[in-house]
Formats: sequence, structure tokens, C-alpha cells
Amino acid sequence: MTRSSYLLLYACGCFLSLSTKNVLACGGYELITHKLQNCGGSASDIRLENFNVSLNSDCFVDATGCVENKKAFKTTKVHYKISKGKLYNKEGHDDICQQLPKASNDIKLILSFFGISQSCPVKARKICGGNETKLNLKKYESSMGLLAGGVLKAYAMITTEVGLSCLEFEGEVIKKKVG
Repeated sequence: MTRSSYLLLYACGCFLSLSTKNVLACGGYELITHKLQNCGGSASDIRLENFNVSLNSDCFVDATGCVENKKAFKTTKVHYKISKGKLYNKEGHDDICQQLPKASNDIKLILSFFGISQSCPVKARKICGGNETKLNLKKYESSMGLLAGGVLKAYAMITTEVGLSCLEFEGEVIKKKVG
């Protein structure tokens, strides 16, 4: 996977947990979330509960709310789609448990930020964050412009031996107008 693909996946990982409100992003960019939902309905094994993040001008993402993994699992596969307008479209399948040991430091950072296990099996549990839960995106401040200009969409269908989960995000990054 190319560096730009990892950057976009990293951004989508952060954005999948955003609430439906506007937040001021680092580098003078604003993030507008149009849609964030569990698309698997009430049967979904992974649920976002009152989950909210804000991206401040110091490039820190603050998380509040909970992510619940209802059932323990040993294996998990994901079918994902990521797009940004007509410029970027990525679709694929992956075995998450096989990829976790090979994950980049950025992916490991996202996992630890959300309190997600970095290896399989994964226990059933509810993980809640408060204002002390922060993710530093400062090193990506100069790359925020790459995400601007077009609607960013991410979809993930997660299959385990105990069930299905689905997450869907749609939003955009725009340069905040001065004045």
C-alpha cells in the first residue's frame, strides 16, 4: 500500500469516530461531518455510543464517548471502501488479525487511541474515553490540504466468527475562510 493510501486510511480511521458537527482542524482546515453511522443496525457487534471527537487548532484529536465490542472474537476480516471524489477510490479485503502484527506505527497509534487490542483474540468490552484521551496529528498538519476538496467517504464491513459490524462515514475537509 502506498504512503498516500496509508495517509487516507489513517485519516478515515480518525474520521470514522467523528460526531455530526463541524470542528476546526489544525492548519486552518475545518472538518465537516455529513454522516457517521453504524450501518449494521442494532445487530452490529461493534457499536459507537455517544462517541465524539474534536480536532483542535493544536492538531490534537480529543475523544469522548464509548466504543463497544459486544462479543469476543478470534478472527476478523474487513471489506472496505474509501473514496475522495473522483480522485481516489480504494476498495479491498483484509484479514485484520493477520495484519495487526505488521501494522504501521500510525495504525498502532490509532488502535491505542481507541483502546483497541493490537492483537487477536479480541475481548468483549466497552471502551470509553474522556477529555484525557488525545491523538496527536501535528505531523500531518502540512498534509491536511490533501484531504481538502471533495467528499471523503469510508465504509467498513467487519466479519468475525461471531457476527457482523458495519461502519460508514461521509465528510469533507475545507480550508476555513478568514473574515
